[in-house]
Amino acid sequence: MRAAVFFGDSWTRGAFATPITDGFAYQTGRTLGVPFDVFGFGSVGYTTKGAGGEGNYAWRLAHQVRPVNAPDPDLVVVQGSVNDAGQDPNEVMSDAEQLIDDLRAAYTNAQIVLLGPAPMIPKYFVTLEEYDIALHAAAVAKSARYISPLAEHWFARGTLARYMTGGASPHPNTAGHSLIARKLTAALLS
Repeated sequence: MRAAVFFGDSWTRGAFATPITDGFAYQTGRTLGVPFDVFGFGSVGYTTKGAGGEGNYAWRLAHQVRPVNAPDPDLVVVQGSVNDAGQDPNEVMSDAEQLIDDLRAAYTNAQIVLLGPAPMIPKYFVTLEEYDIALHAAAVAKSARYISPLAEHWFARGTLARYMTGGASPHPNTAGHSLIARKLTAALLS
């Protein structure tokens, strides 16, 4: 591995990690020991355009992703997104397939890895299942790799409070980001 790009929502950005550079993407990049860039956008997903309606992942890729440290990555990890919960899973799958095509066009030498959504509150263990299945199907259809925190049980119902913030907008706390980074790094290196 020469260089990596991490792309996703606020979880990828490192929201609620202290400091933000202890977010899972930063930790994973440092552990892999390669130049990397992190692009995380709040309230966005494969289909979801974000709070300001600026655009979904494909739009962000076309308009806002400009790697500096890793301009020619051989690994692109796309995380998420719980923000797509409530959208049509078939539309999420279609948008994920299109994003994989767009990423392959932009980064011809890169392995594309989709990191599925992870539950941050108990009801999301069930809510996210159909999106996990849809994203896995998109990855298979486009010969990309899929890593499922949900299916691989990265989080348990009884431990969410240890790894997630509370409140109206739960996110991984620093311990949660560290857990994601450890699991993701192990998966990437396996």
